Amino acid sequence: MIEKNNRKKLTFIATVQLQTESMDEDLSLGIDLGTTSVKVCLYRIKDETLVSSNIKPTESTIQSDIGPSGSEQDPSLILKAVQECLTGVPLEQRRCVKCIAVTGQMHGVMLWKKQLGNPCFSNDTDGFSVQGYSQLFTWQDQRCSPGFLSTLPEPDSHFPVNTGHGCATLFWLTKHKPEFLVDGKYTHAGTVMDYLVWILCGLERLRDAGFAIHLLPDVAEPGHIAGKLNFDWLGISAGIPVFAALGDLQSYVYSALDNPTDAVLNLSTSSQVVFAVKDPKIPDKPDSSQPVQFFPYFGGNYIAVAASLNGGNVLSQFVDMLVNWTKDFGSSVNKDDVWATLIQKALEKSSATGLNVVPTIFGERHLPLQTASVMGITCDNLDLGSVFKSMCNGLVANLCNMMSPSYLKQNGITRLIGTGSVISRNPIVKQEVEMQYGILDIIFGESCDSAAGAAIYALRNYNK
Repeated sequence: MIEKNNRKKLTFIATVQLQTESMDEDLSLGIDLGTTSVKVCLYRIKDETLVSSNIKPTESTIQSDIGPSGSEQDPSLILKAVQECLTGVPLEQRRCVKCIAVTGQMHGVMLWKKQLGNPCFSNDTDGFSVQGYSQLFTWQDQRCSPGFLSTLPEPDSHFPVNTGHGCATLFWLTKHKPEFLVDGKYTHAGTVMDYLVWILCGLERLRDAGFAIHLLPDVAEPGHIAGKLNFDWLGISAGIPVFAALGDLQSYVYSALDNPTDAVLNLSTSSQVVFAVKDPKIPDKPDSSQPVQFFPYFGGNYIAVAASLNGGNVLSQFVDMLVNWTKDFGSSVNKDDVWATLIQKALEKSSATGLNVVPTIFGERHLPLQTASVMGITCDNLDLGSVFKSMCNGLVANLCNMMSPSYLKQNGITRLIGTGSVISRNPIVKQEVEMQYGILDIIFGESCDSAAGAAIYALRNYNK
């Protein structure tokens, strides 16, 4: 693996070399279908060097017919972003792709229907022309109340079922919108990553067989080849292997963790603290009250995860609120200007503000009824800088409450890798991570991401 402190430099050098040398290198393509953007990465198979990457916002959010508790996206806009993102990579590099791995936002669900023949495809940014698909119900969906979740069968697993999980959403649709799942309307269900893999491979089916079990995909081990690329795709040759879709959290961690004594703190749309663990003490039954859960990881291992529903989405909600307030006063303000002003004003605050902001406006899976709160308000700390600084403090403090620095130390963690778009763009959050997790060595690895993890995992399994 490339050392993190040198990865960025080596990446630049590799890109220049590939642009000047003959393009006969075998490359691995990783595609990340994130909550707000799509990213692609190409890695050279022989030495695991990043060749190029590209990112494109999806702007795919659509209004839910159940109001604010619903979180839905248009899959066609996500696919369009994939096309645009991939065409941003040089054609000579796309022609060298020998394997593909897709990762993306976990837990959500969408449905689609098998059409006669293959989905229409064109080699431009419009790309896939598909019909018979539903909206994507994302992991942020809040339609499943604690009362509703309590009526569901207990999982035969240590994993608790939460709102935003695909099967919980399907149960909700079965009860509240039975017309949505009438026989014949849809033939498949899965994550948006499963949908892309299904299109790329031209798969006939994902499962036979009720609760909409007949819709669900087979579960495959990481490294399983789902199929072969069914058509020439923007310069990528048909017939190359496409791996089964991967969870974005596992892929993200895979790109970041070099040592067993490392943990990753990611602050993006949501936020997580994660470290790898062998032979954890797995409970016999799910316990949704615990902030730390154990998720399967590569190689039969597990990762310990404190996954917060609150991260950059909270700060974005605050910015949107300010923009809407100015509209109510008959004025307008640019979002980028709001972000710049908030960060600058917060940087001017050299001491604690006295405000205690608990910014959990989206609740937490282990505390689904938790709301946000503000305490310590005085006439001297309601300026924008104080409020924003305190919100950033509260986001990191919430993570500390879920997985504390002492808990990490007790589990043999000595170094914390801070990653994610919020940390890279927001120096206030970065300062808070350094201060609140200060008993650990902290580095910031901005190049870690799920697309990179998927590409690296694919190239390591390519010749197996």
